[in-house]
Amino acid sequence: MEHGNLDQLTWEGEDLNNKVRINWEGVTPGYISTMGLKLLEGRNFYPDVKADSGNVIINEELARMMGKQGQIGSLLRYGIFNYRIVGIVKNYLFNDMYASVKPLMLTHDREISQNYTTMIIRLKAGHPVTAALGKIETVIKNNNPGYPFNYQFVDEAFGSCSCWKHRLVTWQMCLQCWPFSFPAWDCLAWRRILQNAGQKR
Repeated sequence: MEHGNLDQLTWEGEDLNNKVRINWEGVTPGYISTMGLKLLEGRNFYPDVKADSGNVIINEELARMMGKQGQIGSLLRYGIFNYRIVGIVKNYLFNDMYASVKPLMLTHDREISQNYTTMIIRLKAGHPVTAALGKIETVIKNNNPGYPFNYQFVDEAFGSCSCWKHRLVTWQMCLQCWPFSFPAWDCLAWRRILQNAGQKR
């Protein structure tokens, strides 16, 4: 999986005075079933990556923003490239757990597929986790012997994100509530602490 965001994505009838950054994720056909997503309209990507170059799946939020163009068969434009909507998935949490769902576009492009940096794996319920991780590590190292096997569980990722944000908000509130001002060097020190906390997410 590869991801990013686009602020130059356009469609017919778009309000050019209200530009919104569109989140983008490059995925494989197994992404929807692995993540347990619900396909509301259209279809999933084909297994053959060549058959879906130029096709995209969007979420409900992006479909809503596009108005009449937020439907199967409509085109999204990025520079000289056109992307045709072949599916619409139900909104799901993929970015900030404290914010509303953002517009999202999923792609299955052969050029992007060569640069995937993250693999998402769903383990079967009841299967021993340690044994599963051992088998996964063997497969990964056999195919990528030059790279370390690093993994993180989804609940741990969200937990750490929630924790640092809670601490950051708490510290900011404490600083705002103190009835006196800090010397200049103290302000700089606190700023570094807050920045470091944000980087350790």
